Amino acid sequence: EEQVAALRHFARSNGTTLAFLSQVNRAFDAASRKLPEMADLRLPNPVPSALFDKACFMHRGETRVQSIG
Repeated sequence: EEQVAALRHFARSNGTTLAFLSQVNRAFDAASRKLPEMADLRLPNPVPSALFDKACFMHRGETRVQSIG
């Protein structure tokens, strides 16, 4: 959490955009929803979603960008 917060501060102070990649949990059921959500991310160490401004989810040719916190 501290490292992501430091990277966020660095990016904002330098006018830089950072992108983080994460795996989707295998329990995600594409039959019930077209795209995963924040709760479907597989994180070894949970990071508060408030540290991120946007999330982009892609699956089978569909994309959704959403604002966070």
